[in-house]
Amino acid sequence: MTLCNDRGECPQVDHSKWASLGLDRRILKALKRKQYNAPTAVQAQVIPLVLSGKDVVVRAHTGSGKTAAYLLPVAHIIMQNRAHGALPNPRAIVLVPTRELANQVTKEACSILCQCAPTLRAGELPASGCAPEILREFAGAPPEILVGTPARVVECIRCVFFPPDALNSGLDLLVLDEADMLLSFGYNHDIKCIAAELQRGCQSILLSATTNEELTGIQSLVLHNPVQLDLGSLNRNRCGQTETNSVQPVQSPQISHYIIKLHTEDKLLYCMALFRLGLCEKKTLVFVSHSDAAIRLRLFLAKFSISCCALHRELPYNSRAHILQEYNRGVYDCMIAVADDISARTKKESEARDLMLDGKHLSANEEVKRLGRQKDAHKEFGVVRGIDFKQVRTVINFNVPSDASAYVHQIGRTGRGGEHGSAITFVSLSEARKIEAIQQNLKEYGENGSPLVFKPFGKLAIEDVEALRYRAEDVSRTVGRASVRDARAREIRTELLNSDRLAAHFDENPDELILLKHDFRLAKQRALPHLNHVPNYLRGGKPVKRLEENYTGAGNTSDLIEGKKKRMVPKVTQAWKRYKTDSANKKLKLKDDFASAKGTSRTHG
Repeated sequence: MTLCNDRGECPQVDHSKWASLGLDRRILKALKRKQYNAPTAVQAQVIPLVLSGKDVVVRAHTGSGKTAAYLLPVAHIIMQNRAHGALPNPRAIVLVPTRELANQVTKEACSILCQCAPTLRAGELPASGCAPEILREFAGAPPEILVGTPARVVECIRCVFFPPDALNSGLDLLVLDEADMLLSFGYNHDIKCIAAELQRGCQSILLSATTNEELTGIQSLVLHNPVQLDLGSLNRNRCGQTETNSVQPVQSPQISHYIIKLHTEDKLLYCMALFRLGLCEKKTLVFVSHSDAAIRLRLFLAKFSISCCALHRELPYNSRAHILQEYNRGVYDCMIAVADDISARTKKESEARDLMLDGKHLSANEEVKRLGRQKDAHKEFGVVRGIDFKQVRTVINFNVPSDASAYVHQIGRTGRGGEHGSAITFVSLSEARKIEAIQQNLKEYGENGSPLVFKPFGKLAIEDVEALRYRAEDVSRTVGRASVRDARAREIRTELLNSDRLAAHFDENPDELILLKHDFRLAKQRALPHLNHVPNYLRGGKPVKRLEENYTGAGNTSDLIEGKKKRMVPKVTQAWKRYKTDSANKKLKLKDDFASAKGTSRTHG
């Protein structure tokens, strides 16, 4: 094992192989079975520091392998210390901001432990709202690796659910994953409470994709002389200085950034056009601002037989977890998710407080209370940060994120693990300043670490969009507020039934879990068959080169198959000319008939 000094300066050692990191041989065998061929740049630099007993602060891009960078050394330390004698559990606590991320980290930890140490356990604290007896029973006999939100850990501390001295003498490691999000979710006081219970000198790891001033205050509470690892840009060493001969350069996300300038009322039209014309590479993730927008977009796309599922905070937790699982398995090609934009919510709350001070006390006070209730009720929900969506090729931002940090986390769901991805952002006139500010604040998030440049999405021609406008506007009038309200109630009612089945029936019948669907029809009316097919004359007469086959329910697409060049526009033009000629002839004949009739009547008169 290679030791580093307090500034994180280490001798240049080749960490391109797992064996050079100093991990237990049982872990190395598990990594080989899991087909993890080589460590990422983040793992190669973090693991030796953690194994040497140092506190570490890591800043790295999303999708760079931060979860395994702390789980592997955590498993190693627990396995080594267990051989010297039995200590009370938990041995390591991982603090995460959301339940979705807690579920993901727990699964990853279990997959590692079952391969190298089957007797060790990893578990997630029961969710808020469960019976106190369930929480007391779980915390009374906790696993070696305990994952949970700070609020749930603090509840166990205050209710004295943990074994005596479990956090004081038995804890080896404390991990703060997505630390910037922990602070933005308002867990500051909870983290301070946890830090007060820990033994002085407990080793700690802090990981984040972005940095801010608040992180410095948390570091002074939890960490002691930490090593700073700034791996957010290419070829930077641990002190943040540029290196010319770095052993393993950090790989920047391979994401192409596009914008589409449009009017606000045209966002539904452009989103439908991207899917129906086959311009989005699967799988696709669409981020919207709130639950009503997610349901309305799903209703709108369903009218055109575009199958997708929606993920928002009002669904039961079991349903949300199952939707994420099915999406990662490839059951759905398109997901509409509500972005947990904490900064935007905080801004609205501050604006409402300003209105209170300006004299509009009643309405502003009600708005502050409403936003506070929403923040408390949905504090543990989040899918933007930390969640590892599998094989997402395209991210569509239906609205421009509030700031650069929110943009980084949203588009970070694609381009993970060195794969290429695309990010498409809809920009209306009122959002132009936001996108300019984001571009100014992100200098290193372009392809290959170059400055970020938003390019126009040239694959979508304006002529093709205008050809679909009549259909889109006609359908959009049928998905108003009343339709969204009815669909929202129907969706929640159905998912509550699904959640009960997930919690009870499928525990006994796991094979039947695949029968549960989350893309059921929300609207009362069935989709019209003619909207299922976009003929060539609505495409400007030019076959569109598609990246892949159309989405589920694409209908008859024989006129798009390569090699069958059907010229629809000339045929339509000729038919229109014949129709005009026939109509003119009929009019002339009708005039002659009227004229002859008048002449006959005058003669009889």
